[in-house]
Amino acid sequence: MEPYWTQDNNEIYQGHVLSILKEMPSEGVHCVISSPPYWGLRDYNLPPQIWGGDGACKHEWGDESIKKYVPKRDHDGA
Repeated sequence: MEPYWTQDNNEIYQGHVLSILKEMPSEGVHCVISSPPYWGLRDYNLPPQIWGGDGACKHEWGDESIKKYVPKRDHDGA
């Protein structure tokens, strides 16, 4: 996995957040920024993506939903 951008000790990775995080070392993540596929609410001027939009899609937000998919990534063990 190659960073999208690197400068000094900083790296940015671009991709599906759950896939990218699974490949990163537990001690290496300090910040995650994600843009979920909001159904019909965002237009990034891109061709339709895999999810395409589903008004019946149930969205889960918050710490509990993230814990289901990504192991704990806290570098200080807390």
